[in-house]
Amino acid sequence: MKKVFFGILLAMAGLVSILAVPVQILLMNFVPTARMVSAVFTLLMYLATALGYWLLMSGSESLPQTQFWHYAGKFSKILCAYNVAMGLLNFVQSMGLFTLNLPTLVSQVLYYITDLGSFFIMYFCVLGVRELQYIARKNLYADKIYKCFTAWVVIRLIASLLTGWLYIVAIGAYVVMLFYYGKAAWAYDKRNPYQEF
Repeated sequence: MKKVFFGILLAMAGLVSILAVPVQILLMNFVPTARMVSAVFTLLMYLATALGYWLLMSGSESLPQTQFWHYAGKFSKILCAYNVAMGLLNFVQSMGLFTLNLPTLVSQVLYYITDLGSFFIMYFCVLGVRELQYIARKNLYADKIYKCFTAWVVIRLIASLLTGWLYIVAIGAYVVMLFYYGKAAWAYDKRNPYQEF
């Protein structure tokens, strides 16, 4: 369960974006040209996201295989492969070794598909905790996680229709959800070792 939590942090919760500035500063000290800094930086960001999806995939597969964890693992595998491929493609293009320009429409469609896939993975993980709480017979804060997730979705929808400042409230709901998800991960891993699933 901890793998799932760290996977969510890396792949979907913006931890990669938070790490972007220190990584870029570090690269400037070790990589000789600005072009190479940009290429390596982009590759590392994609690979960090791919690592997040890999953690989600392997974490989902290590949990009792319910329908939701099964789908979370499958979607994570696809997005992990996609991020590795896009990272390598961008690196090769940035270095000038190969040129392949996707049409704008294709790029936008791929962006929305991956964004939707990421949303579904989060949804499956939220519902997976509910199932896991029932199976493990432990309090994994499933109701609080579900309520925060629902609030995040509803507030984002309202913000997209009315006003952008509501996104700050949506981010707050997302952070609270992550807090409870982390508590659930640690609570699950402290389960009774003699308890069978």
